[in-house]
Amino acid sequence: MKFLFISLATALLALAQDWPLPANVTGSTAVHDPSICLDKDGKYWLFTTSISVGLEIITSVDRKVWTSIGTMWAPGEDVWTDNYTLTTNGNIWAPDCHYINNEFWVYYAASSFGSQNSAIFLARSKTGLPGSWTNEGLVTSSSAMDNYNTIEEIGISPLGLSGLE
Repeated sequence: MKFLFISLATALLALAQDWPLPANVTGSTAVHDPSICLDKDGKYWLFTTSISVGLEIITSVDRKVWTSIGTMWAPGEDVWTDNYTLTTNGNIWAPDCHYINNEFWVYYAASSFGSQNSAIFLARSKTGLPGSWTNEGLVTSSSAMDNYNTIEEIGISPLGLSGLE
């Protein structure tokens, strides 16, 4: 039993050494609904609901200094959401990032506040940079006639739907 405990403790210590210690972060750190991807070059890409409008992209090479590089789309460019939200403001939020085969996949919600007029969409980009995103279309939606609201895409993966909230 003592050997098992020592072996387990040694294994846990070895794993802990692979994780960096917490550090102060600087730069663009005011985020809401963040999701982070790591690209093939070791750069971190944080996607977040923008404080103003849209989905903001913030990057870091060390997870300490974060720099905002813009939004996925220019304000007003994401008009495909309007038919689902019944608004004209492109109210998109809550991105969920995946990096698959050297490509960014971001699922995101669109909703009009206080209603069930909502939808979840998928966008893809080879570079992750502002303006490089292609809207791949609707994943799922809800309306006032439904008893649920599609406002969180946690559980969606490129492999399919698995437990939408």
